[in-house]
Amino acid sequence: MVEAHPGGTPDDAGSAFYPASQPGIPGGGRRKTPCLRDYVPSTVKYRRTWVRYSVTRPPSTVVEVPRTSSRLIPRMVRAASRRASRAASPQLASETPSSSMVFMTDMPVRLLSSDTLIIVKRTERGERPGSEDELVAALRKVLSGDQPGVVWGIGDDAAVVEGGSGQWVLTADVLVEGVHFDRSFISARDLGAKSIAVNVSDVAAMAASPRYALVSVAIRADEDPAWVVELESGMRSAGDEYALSVVGGDLSSGPVAVVSVAVVGEVAPGRFVTRSGAMPGDRVVVTGSLGASAGGLALARARPGEVSGALVSKWGRALVAAHLRPVARVGEGRTLAEHGATAMIDVSDGLALDLSRLCGASGVGARVRLDGIPVAPGLDALSGVLPSAGLPLDLALGGGEDYELVATMPPSEVEPARLTLDERFGVALTDIGEIVERAGLTAVEPDGTERPLDPRGWDHLDRTRR
Repeated sequence: MVEAHPGGTPDDAGSAFYPASQPGIPGGGRRKTPCLRDYVPSTVKYRRTWVRYSVTRPPSTVVEVPRTSSRLIPRMVRAASRRASRAASPQLASETPSSSMVFMTDMPVRLLSSDTLIIVKRTERGERPGSEDELVAALRKVLSGDQPGVVWGIGDDAAVVEGGSGQWVLTADVLVEGVHFDRSFISARDLGAKSIAVNVSDVAAMAASPRYALVSVAIRADEDPAWVVELESGMRSAGDEYALSVVGGDLSSGPVAVVSVAVVGEVAPGRFVTRSGAMPGDRVVVTGSLGASAGGLALARARPGEVSGALVSKWGRALVAAHLRPVARVGEGRTLAEHGATAMIDVSDGLALDLSRLCGASGVGARVRLDGIPVAPGLDALSGVLPSAGLPLDLALGGGEDYELVATMPPSEVEPARLTLDERFGVALTDIGEIVERAGLTAVEPDGTERPLDPRGWDHLDRTRR
């Protein structure tokens, strides 16, 4: 059962669901004590977009609320909210309860008079989940609030948004349980954030900025509503990261969970970058590093006894995080366009495969220096702990889901672009080869010998190739 009440919209709402463990809370992930999470706003720039908007990104404070009679809950929430406000901002001597949104679980659902609560009760075994309308009502609160360009948001037959003065960039992607994600090692919140990021990455590869998203979710008929709320809260958090507004979608049922996202982006007229503009003599460059996501997936799938030490290591956590929470290079894509990028594509299915697609669309080929590939840190350590994960270079070339940008540009612009990316985002730009007239990919070994480079990567219609 889900009850929704008017209130604010937290940036980090899904994390109010109980994590696996909490310091000082007996029982770890099975704690029985509800908690209040309070949010204190602060204004900063969107971290990933390099655009004109600003957003409230509040930190959080956790305050324990003891179990008691449900009639006393509203009074206790207000008291705990005051304590949370003082704990989060001790310099502010105020007895005014915070205006934050509060998530509470494992308690009876009861209509409260407060205007700041969303209450989600986890479905017990054998209990019938709430109706679609009840779930949608809760999701509307998670995704509500003032958002740039949204005239009329979630809750009607369609959303109304401002048209803008640029050209629209449209993309869509779908994530299917058992094909694109495994619930045994990805939380609903991480899945929600990732589903937004992978679509935003497509917009970034066109040198555009994301504006709006429509989200359709299919779930099993007996799905816990709390899972869906947490999924959507991850989407809201990612949307805030990229100045993206989730303005609607659909909810249905099916044999497995399916998350489908369509994103609308905007770019100045004639300023978009496609896959088909690469020319012989252009340099091939790539942002960041490659192979981390594939390495993180291998770690997550491995038997715990094989990789227990790696999972708690700094490099191991970084690899898993790269798979669960990829970063779309929105600002980086626009920066590369500013520096004359002639073609661009995001690395979703593997560097070799995606570069071959760019070359095919442009009617050219590419020579790739293997010793120039920016292999992600930690992959050498991973190959020592888990040899079955594959060689670091193989993961970088064919692993996929890195969501870095591969671009082609005039040789004279590579160094200026590298300096700008480092200054603006702290992101590396690596020159890995050149565009040539002859079709196909050629791998150049460190000793100068050349061989054909197999465009290997993730093929959705060939599950045996990865």
